Amino acid sequence: MILEDGSIFDLGECYKNHVYTVILSVRPKSFSTSFWYDIRQLARTFKNRGMQLIITGGEDFGVEDEFSMAKEIIGDYAVYIDPNKYEGHSKDTWDTGSPQIGFPMSLMNFWNINYHAAIIDNQGLYKGTYRPECPNNLTFNQFPFYYTDEELATYIAHLFGDEEYNPLPNDYYTSSDYSEDGKVITLQRASLGKGIDIVFTGTGFVDTEMVPGGRFEQLMMQKCEALFTYEPYKSLRDRFNVYAIKTVSANNEWGGGSSHVFDSDNGTSYIDLDKIASYVSRAPISEEPIVAVFFNTLYGEKLSRSFTSMFEDNSAFAMLFEDNDDVFVHELCGHAYGKLADEYVEYYSNIDDDEKNYLLYCQQKGWYLNVDIVSEPSKVKWSKLLADKRYAAEGLGVFEGAYTYWFGCYRPSENSMMRYNDCGFNAPSREIIYKRIMTQSEGNGWSYDYETFYQFDKNNIRPAKVPSRTSDKNSLLEKTAPPKLIKGTWRNPAQNTIKLYK
Repeated sequence: MILEDGSIFDLGECYKNHVYTVILSVRPKSFSTSFWYDIRQLARTFKNRGMQLIITGGEDFGVEDEFSMAKEIIGDYAVYIDPNKYEGHSKDTWDTGSPQIGFPMSLMNFWNINYHAAIIDNQGLYKGTYRPECPNNLTFNQFPFYYTDEELATYIAHLFGDEEYNPLPNDYYTSSDYSEDGKVITLQRASLGKGIDIVFTGTGFVDTEMVPGGRFEQLMMQKCEALFTYEPYKSLRDRFNVYAIKTVSANNEWGGGSSHVFDSDNGTSYIDLDKIASYVSRAPISEEPIVAVFFNTLYGEKLSRSFTSMFEDNSAFAMLFEDNDDVFVHELCGHAYGKLADEYVEYYSNIDDDEKNYLLYCQQKGWYLNVDIVSEPSKVKWSKLLADKRYAAEGLGVFEGAYTYWFGCYRPSENSMMRYNDCGFNAPSREIIYKRIMTQSEGNGWSYDYETFYQFDKNNIRPAKVPSRTSDKNSLLEKTAPPKLIKGTWRNPAQNTIKLYK
């Protein structure tokens, strides 16, 4: 049930058939997908016991966009209210110490907490509140049924007269047909050179999404096109083989008790690299593969920031947690294949000596050549491009702030695919990727020539897009995370599991 914008909420009509109603007021962005699945279980159990769960937000923002994930996951098990558009509430219940008729608003702005739950009886009377992040607030000792040392679910169980909360079993859809599992689809074959292998696979897709021509295949074809959106990939497309490997998971949702093909024994917060490798090895690859692992986002889940696991043998697994083509290009084309470093800032500090040494180690391997700890234009790694007046229009320079550090590390341009994630690769990155593709595709007989590269690249020279809003600049930090170096090879990594970014 989703109330219309601006509607009056009739407490008497809503509550008369319920023993209790719980109003859960939250800061939506504060919670992971697993939180909303837990709340779904709570809502289902409440409904089964003749109880209603209402979900709303703080007074300072609307919830229509914020609650899209909650609505997708919880559905009609709950009621959703935008407090900015609801007219029938009472805002003064927090300081009275007495039951009130009306809708108790959240005080999250005042207390700076993430959520609280208010309890309403079947007469519309405010019976108490649960605010786990304010256990020492004496005001709330005046309310009945207030527990300072109980979790929300246990508190609710006590309202039912139960010792502990026993939720209903989950109702996730569960796969029964695994006949498509492990099948390899050829999306593209190279027509020039030796053929560079790119492998797509995924996790959290159920059997109904794996049928021929179904959601998984459609997503793989979409990402194959996205792979060749930007230069130099676009012009060198004929040098790549692209395969997709089907994987059937038990569930396509990510709540407690769900199961997915690449889950680690440590739970859904970890990825099992060996399981990924076992599927990747089914593709007809000839060299170390570059792999994109797509996590099913059917319900808009955000399990982690996307990131890339880079192995010492030059193979890489890009872990993609949202259906965003530019994030895919940043991770797969930038990190996994191009071996480029991030050009954005995450730490507002100087790069320390340990990070400098690690960066130098990576650059000796031919990685992360798009950033430098040298600031002198004549000595920086892209000095030749800086000196070439034919590249003046691109606005190249030595810009402080790169490799996630604000000071002591430098990038070639104000913006790029590796910084704000909303435009193509800058010229130094295009040169690095061009060299890598041609060397791998043509083999040892090929040698790099700068003028040949310029003739290939000259039509790509244009000013980079500059974001106009602060939110644009911060959005990348919500979507991607720095690469993780995994010692060993993709077939035999030194660590078998990796933890997701949170």
